[in-house]
Amino acid sequence: MIYGADAHLLDSKGNTPLNLSASDEIKDRLVSCMYEVTDRFIHYLTGFTPDHANNQHYILPHTQCNKTEARHKLMKLSNNLLEDLVMDVYDELDRREIETLWQSHSSPPVGYELAPLGVPFLPVNRSLSSMRNQGRQKLGRLNKEDFNTLVTDIVYIAVQRGSPDKPNRKLMDDEPLYDSVASDEEQQITPTSNVITNKQSQLETQLMVSEAHIAHLNDEIARLKAQVQQVELENETLKAALNARNSAPMSHAPPPETEPVTDGSWASPQRPASMYNVSLNTQSTSTRMPQSEEVVRRTDQVTKRIQELAAHMRSSDKCHSFVPHAERIRIAVCELTAIFPQNTNNDLIRHALRSLNTSTVRLQAECAQLEGSAERVRSCAYNMAKANKQLLTQFQ
Repeated sequence: MIYGADAHLLDSKGNTPLNLSASDEIKDRLVSCMYEVTDRFIHYLTGFTPDHANNQHYILPHTQCNKTEARHKLMKLSNNLLEDLVMDVYDELDRREIETLWQSHSSPPVGYELAPLGVPFLPVNRSLSSMRNQGRQKLGRLNKEDFNTLVTDIVYIAVQRGSPDKPNRKLMDDEPLYDSVASDEEQQITPTSNVITNKQSQLETQLMVSEAHIAHLNDEIARLKAQVQQVELENETLKAALNARNSAPMSHAPPPETEPVTDGSWASPQRPASMYNVSLNTQSTSTRMPQSEEVVRRTDQVTKRIQELAAHMRSSDKCHSFVPHAERIRIAVCELTAIFPQNTNNDLIRHALRSLNTSTVRLQAECAQLEGSAERVRSCAYNMAKANKQLLTQFQ
């Protein structure tokens, strides 16, 4: 029981641990654990303890109103929320009884007054949420009458949920025969139930926001998959064209450093970067590696274009002006990859070239579709600069 065992669970034959217990001592212990909380509440309200040996498990306290609005709110709580509320009320009852015993101490030292016992509410429990700790502290604000009403409502709900039969009304002789009418001065209680309801509403709102965000991400993934399929199809077409060109002898001439259009109103590219000028995307058919001076000059050109894009991102907030800078970077990368042979045995160089081309395509797509966030453009530029540095270190 101390590890959280449930004495109400049924086995495969529908028997509870109480039905299967052969020892009277074990049976009494199980009954005591099952009704420990309600016995404590009933003893606090009435001063009596139910006689479980005579099958008297509950003593319903007398109330002026058997059906209050606060009790209806408590009845709507789920078992888990009601269990949390009962634990908080149990702790508050412990605190009040300890404080009463402390204040009733009759033999303080001569000339000294009895110091107050801590704060007038439950201390903060770091294992609980801040909202539940606030509800526990609000229990300390209830006066004795309101707190007793709350404990009484909990006892009635425990009787309703804990036993299949209706509670025995004959347990108390002074129980009224008819329901009394609620007075106008009756105060509303259960602030903790209101806190729990507010917390549940907040969780439902957060769940709806999360579901909407997941739906948006699914749409974005579907759109990206469609773009990837389109790029793969265009790459296949490009490979076929390159194979046709490579079948005939050709002399390599590095393309000149051309400048793209710099108009700020230049629209987004009409086709992916893989279908741009074929001569800029081809690599050298020669198997000879380029000179280190040529590699340094080409990588410096790529670095310069990336720095221009980074400086423009810090100094301007016009997203559509990123596209011309991305086009300059693409041309610089094409000029750099063109001086390398198509098939190289150096894995580091091959990986760096592949990373440069992939980041260039992604950078152009992000710049073309950028609306409010520049973080993705920064990420692409950083990946290109990293790959550019890896390539440069192979020739230094």
